[in-house]
Amino acid sequence: MFSDPYTKIIGGEDASDGAFPYQVSLRSIYKKENHFCGGSIIRPTWVLSAAHCTQRIRPTSIIVVVGSNLISSGGTVYNVTKIINHEDYNPGTISDDISLLKIAGEISFNSKVALIALPDEPTQPNTDSVLTGWGAFNNARTKPDKLQVLYVQIIPVQECKEVLEKQYRKYPVSTKNNVCTLKERGKGACFGDSGGPLAANNKLIGVVSWGSPCANGLPDVFSGVFAYRNWILTNIANNE
Repeated sequence: MFSDPYTKIIGGEDASDGAFPYQVSLRSIYKKENHFCGGSIIRPTWVLSAAHCTQRIRPTSIIVVVGSNLISSGGTVYNVTKIINHEDYNPGTISDDISLLKIAGEISFNSKVALIALPDEPTQPNTDSVLTGWGAFNNARTKPDKLQVLYVQIIPVQECKEVLEKQYRKYPVSTKNNVCTLKERGKGACFGDSGGPLAANNKLIGVVSWGSPCANGLPDVFSGVFAYRNWILTNIANNE
């Protein structure tokens, strides 16, 4: 499962410079080219990611890098002062897989750094969406330097649930809290994309959560951002 935090997009293409200014890279403070998960800027002081990326991690041990499509160079580094993992996150089932990271100071916006809005309604099946990340581009976990992009379509969650639970019964798909995408075999999320954004209509609709490694013709599962909108806004308000 690519819920392993060390989850690139398979079958994608290099993203244009500055095309996805909300995308961030989470890295170890001890080795600054060690990208381990993605995230999205949702406020000048807040990044949204996945709980399986940030559980058991101290805020002082990670950094957030914004404003560069490259892992090897560029970008602006921000420290993290607080991590809020969803209180119901269950690593055994990968449920409620969402987290917030509070940034030290404020992220400075420019042409390559910007926030992305939260959705104000549920995502409908057949919605065209875009997945970005630096995850592995094959099952040998070969990682890219350049940000990858893949255009995908939302599928009905019930269909996703029925397909995946035949093979992965311990990882239930929630018709309330999850969003799923499916591309043809050879195209999808993989190790290192975790926590990263799924966007549609300039809104953040999903956070990469889990799937069957990798791009093997089965759906990818995301934490649905609309389902967690109140949780997100409440925790931001309570921790400003």
